[in-house]
Amino acid sequence: ALDEHAIVSISDIDNRLTYVNDKYCDITLYTREELLGKTADFTISDHPSKKYYENLMCKLKQGKVWHGEIICNKKNGEMYWVGTTIVPFVNAEGNPYQYVTIQTDISNRIQAEMRLRELNVDLERRVIERTKELDRQTKELARSNKELDQFAYVTSHDLKAPLRAIAN
Repeated sequence: ALDEHAIVSISDIDNRLTYVNDKYCDITLYTREELLGKTADFTISDHPSKKYYENLMCKLKQGKVWHGEIICNKKNGEMYWVGTTIVPFVNAEGNPYQYVTIQTDISNRIQAEMRLRELNVDLERRVIERTKELDRQTKELARSNKELDQFAYVTSHDLKAPLRAIAN
């Protein structure tokens, strides 16, 4: 069940892959032979930064479990995202001797989130544009109302004398 659902790998203390499941090979497009013996960060992208991964390894070397999201590269250069849990196996002294990594492909979720952010940015831009247009129209309407008020004042002033004459 785990192999059907998750990308699983085991690496030694030097972070060299000693086991990868079929799903790992399927998603990375590498063969098991191409992966075994490589460092576990072999497919990891340069994003967000090397410092991010250095902090990850520091936590693992302290014997602590790490959870997070990682961007990886397939053999063909295509990028994919994985939700990752890395568990260090520790000896009696508390020192790690291997790491088990369980990952889930979250590329679709990340792409949907990125698309949603793009749509929100576009929506905000459109709201700003429409607000500017409404402000312009409001100013134009205010100007027109002022002109109408002036016209009404002039007209009523000009009609007072003739209306008084008719009224008398």
